Amino acid sequence: MNAALQQLAHVTALVGRDPLLTQGAGGNTSLKIGDRLWVKASGAWMRDAEDREIFAQASAGEFTAALRSGAPGSVEAVAQAGAASGALRPSIEAVLHAIMPQSAVIHAHAINSVVCSVLADWKDRFRAAAQRLGVRARCAPYLKPGAVLAAAIAKDNAAHGAPDVILLQNHGLLVGAPTPAAALDLLLAVERALAFPVRALSAQEGAEAPPEGFELDSDHAGVACDPELCAAITQAPLTPDQVVFVGGAPCAAPRAASVARIVQRAAAATGIAPALAYVPGLGALRRRGLTEGQRAQCVALFEVARRAPVGARIVGLTQDQASELVNWDAEKFRRAADESRV
Repeated sequence: MNAALQQLAHVTALVGRDPLLTQGAGGNTSLKIGDRLWVKASGAWMRDAEDREIFAQASAGEFTAALRSGAPGSVEAVAQAGAASGALRPSIEAVLHAIMPQSAVIHAHAINSVVCSVLADWKDRFRAAAQRLGVRARCAPYLKPGAVLAAAIAKDNAAHGAPDVILLQNHGLLVGAPTPAAALDLLLAVERALAFPVRALSAQEGAEAPPEGFELDSDHAGVACDPELCAAITQAPLTPDQVVFVGGAPCAAPRAASVARIVQRAAAATGIAPALAYVPGLGALRRRGLTEGQRAQCVALFEVARRAPVGARIVGLTQDQASELVNWDAEKFRRAADESRV
């Protein structure tokens, strides 16, 4: 491994080990060496970058050409070609890295960036932070991750020039720089500029005993006992990974005894059982036997919730936006990788 790839692995591991920067299999990094794109593989964890082989290879030019062609399935075909002969499968967002002109790109589900991206006034907040930092920045309204999102960003790049930082609505942050280390510095600078104060949350004593198959979640209990947050967080999922790994927004149940029935009903409707359930004013429950990746996403949602500004309007994904993720083959692959992870 050459020095540039070693730096990529080191930076990737640093980001992956910090749950406030990315969680589980979420997020991805890349480095272009000539036309060769080294990008985190789908389903891989960034924190493993120095201990396991997690980078897939693909042609940045082929991704760009496929996207420009607009042919259905062409971007996916490039990714599949990169995974030929048992090689690692490039991230579903590899094309997003390919169309950025910078050599090193980090896409992170960084908590403060995600908080900003789910607020109704997200654009104003982000633009103010970018202006303070003096960086070229742009906001990208929510679109399905992968080719659809990349096509919109490529169009904006062609019209207005490529920025160094893009805030993806209801998703996370994309930064580009000459080196992985410089990209990490930029990511951390944006997170500092956006930093949201952490709310003091408290749960009531004597929460109801959990039904079979569930356990108390002491973190989310505080969210469930805050009327404003509880209503917002149970209304809609906030990010794609929340849909894919924990079944969307936490269910709201009038009593702990009714949680299993309500979770089952939600699973029948969406295809994925919600990992969390709130009993408003009393506490929160999570399903037993969650994978490490699912637990990481539960923690991420808690970290986002407790940074939501008091009185701010939170905007989640629509039902249609969530539904298009559940049955997407690329996301099924990531769920399967999470379930088989050792």
